[in-house]
Amino acid sequence: MNIEILYEDADLVVINKPAGLVVHGDGKNTEPTLVDWLLDRYPDIESVGEQGRDSEGEVILRSGIVHRLDRETSGVMIIAKNQKSFEFLKKQFHSKANRSQFKGFSDVVSTKRGKGRDERSHNRL
Repeated sequence: MNIEILYEDADLVVINKPAGLVVHGDGKNTEPTLVDWLLDRYPDIESVGEQGRDSEGEVILRSGIVHRLDRETSGVMIIAKNQKSFEFLKKQFHSKANRSQFKGFSDVVSTKRGKGRDERSHNRL
């Protein structure tokens, strides 16, 4: 797994999550996750954060995960390396002290009528 580390100190690591990577398991899929990569690189964070549970009640590790991005979303993620950092970051996200910003890109062009049209087909938006 090739994950870019943007910043790291004793309390947290900031990464650039690539699109297509699941952040943590859901009990149904067995594909590699960001948590798998984190535990391989930082085994001490296994108990950091809050555990989740799947539909059968099995524990899902979310080691260090303060927030998540959907599988197909790439972007910056902040990972806590200890419980104190996790609690601080969780409070920041909950109070909206940290702000998420999403930008989308499309190959749709505008027409005079103001509707986006696909250049390859006059019918598709």
